[in-house]
Amino acid sequence: MEANNDLNYFIAGFVAGEGSFFVTTSTTTTWPQVTCAFSIKIRADDREMLEIIRRALKFSGAIHYLPSRRYQYSWNSIKRHDAVMLIIRDHDELMSYVIPFFDRYLLHSQKRRNYEIWKQVVQMMDRGEHLTGEGLQKILELKSQMNRYQGQDVEDESLSDSADEHE
Repeated sequence: MEANNDLNYFIAGFVAGEGSFFVTTSTTTTWPQVTCAFSIKIRADDREMLEIIRRALKFSGAIHYLPSRRYQYSWNSIKRHDAVMLIIRDHDELMSYVIPFFDRYLLHSQKRRNYEIWKQVVQMMDRGEHLTGEGLQKILELKSQMNRYQGQDVEDESLSDSADEHE
């Protein structure tokens, strides 16, 4: 059991660096659609890591191959190499496996804040709140808070002070 816990803590740390929790909205139908997903994208030569994670967490999500030519104009190293992505969109799996896992094996860093916001949206969808105008508005507000870093809109006073000293 301890070895499994070690693996689970490793997975949580790995996801803090390489994972994504995201919410997408679409208005291609008469009523806006909301989708939540969890993914991990890494270089294709590390595919075995995604297989280990998928087996350990009993996810049925697919592992997709992403050829590097898809990103031919990018300088990011993961985009210059073939990549693989594990993606889970199934709502029942998000509720039954993903959320309980990350509630038990806590994420650290900014990823935890994004996870907590994402989890609220998944739970709102579970209650059917995304099917109401008020619920949809709340989801859009929550989505806008994701991937925002604390203090991103606040000028760093220490930089301002040092700049004033050198004028």
